[in-house]
Amino acid sequence: MEKMKIQLLLFLLFLLWAVGFLSPCYIMLWAISILQQCRQRDEAAALAATQFAVVLLSGQPRGVQFTIASAAPATPAAPASVDHV
Repeated sequence: MEKMKIQLLLFLLFLLWAVGFLSPCYIMLWAISILQQCRQRDEAAALAATQFAVVLLSGQPRGVQFTIASAAPATPAAPASVDHV
């Protein structure tokens, strides 16, 4: 009976050691992943802002351009004939 108590105590001490070692590792990995996600979001926002600025500064006219369609409707092309064999 005494031997089982010692084995149980050693097992519980091992579990305590494992939790004490693995929980800080898990917390650090969790924090690193959060920081990476924030950095990726910031980089995506900066890239979008840069692309927007490039479009604005590309020398394109800033006004809206309209095209007026001709009064006569376009005639559709004649369907191609298909030979059945």
